[in-house]
Amino acid sequence: QTFRENYIDGHKLLNLDAVSLVALNVRNFEHIRHLGRGIRALYRKELQTATETKQQSEVYKTFRARTGRRYEGLRETELLGRMHMIRSVFRDVNDWDLME
Repeated sequence: QTFRENYIDGHKLLNLDAVSLVALNVRNFEHIRHLGRGIRALYRKELQTATETKQQSEVYKTFRARTGRRYEGLRETELLGRMHMIRSVFRDVNDWDLME
């Protein structure tokens, strides 16, 4: 009912976080956790649906264009690995590992 009273739907819902929920007078910690999990699940579902038809490079370009400087130095493979769209194949290797 709080969401209806504050006209929260669609993209507004996906942008809610714990601070926003407290501002909407959701004070119970368990309710905040429950709503947060549900919102994150919706975000993952939307991301999955949105990326099913796109090529990986298109996903990278649109994500970087939306987020701006936060992911400025991130390579395409690193970002897609973090989004779990590809398996991360990079790992830190030092000289001792290479000698074995």
